[in-house]
Amino acid sequence: MALILTVTGQPGDDAQSLLSWLSQDEDLRGRVQEQPASVPEGKLGALTDVLVAALGPGGTAMALATVAISWLRSRKTSTKLEATRSDGASIIVTSDLVKTTDDLRQLTNKVAEWVDGSGETPPELE
Repeated sequence: MALILTVTGQPGDDAQSLLSWLSQDEDLRGRVQEQPASVPEGKLGALTDVLVAALGPGGTAMALATVAISWLRSRKTSTKLEATRSDGASIIVTSDLVKTTDDLRQLTNKVAEWVDGSGETPPELE
C-alpha cells in the first residue's frame, strides 16, 4: 500500500526532517522517498513537501504512525501532516494535537489503525 505524506510547515526542512526520522526506523528504511512538490505559478517555492511511503504487512503502519506522531510532537512550530491512502481517504494531524505522552499514545494507535485500513478516521483528525 502506498501512503502519501504531505508536510506543511517550513518548506523543505520539515519534509527532510521527517524523512530522516522515518529512515532511521528499521521497518521503514528504504520504504519512504521524497517526491518534489509542485511550485504554484507565480510563487518562489512550494509551501508543502511530499513523501511517499510504500507500506507492507508486518507492522509498518504502526512503525510509520509511531515515528510520524513522535516527529510531530518534536516540532517547535505549528506543523501539519496530511496522510493520503491509495483509496483516496486522507487525514490531517497537526503538531498541536500532540501535547502529552497520553496524546502521543492515543493518536499513534488511531493513526496506525487508519493507515492499516482497519479503523475509521477519528473525528478530531478530519
